Amino acid sequence: MNLAKYRFIIVSVLISLILFVIYHFMFYTKWQKELGQLKKELNALETELSSARQAIRDLPRLEKEIKSLEYKWQLSQRLLPPEEKIDDVIRLITQRAMESGVKVIELTRGSPTGYTARPTPAPAGQKPGAPAPVSPGRIQQIPLGLKIKSDFYSLCGFLAQISTLQRLITTWNVNISSKIEDGYTLEGTLQARIYTFGGAK
Repeated sequence: MNLAKYRFIIVSVLISLILFVIYHFMFYTKWQKELGQLKKELNALETELSSARQAIRDLPRLEKEIKSLEYKWQLSQRLLPPEEKIDDVIRLITQRAMESGVKVIELTRGSPTGYTARPTPAPAGQKPGAPAPVSPGRIQQIPLGLKIKSDFYSLCGFLAQISTLQRLITTWNVNISSKIEDGYTLEGTLQARIYTFGGAK
């Protein structure tokens, strides 16, 4: 009787162990792997969430930077239009001259040349000091030569108006001499450069 009872207990224990082993290998181990994978995904999501929170905190600063860059881009578009009819700019310059009391006797326009901020070695076959070849997608300069009659204050006013135009124009090499004629007290020449980004028409 007791022997049968012990056998029953032993068999029950063995069956329990077998069921535990089956459970462990078939279910528990699989669940552990899935749990580990879920933990990895959770860590990745937490990292992404942290990055998103940081991006939200940086959003006001980024918006300010974007607005600043947009303003600088708009300003550069006014100063260096990608395409512009140079004849319209020349008419604007002569109009400002008339408004300032400066008479433009002669105006000559040179050929566009490339502009670089710092000297670069001359390409093969090009003499040093020669104008850089014109190429699309870069700053170009169009030289102008003006022969004028004016008085001192009118000339100063004209140069001031040129410097305040909403586009990039430089003046230099102003040579004037005293000559009283036709109501003017000065006669001379000056040079100017009109700058564009890309081609000029």
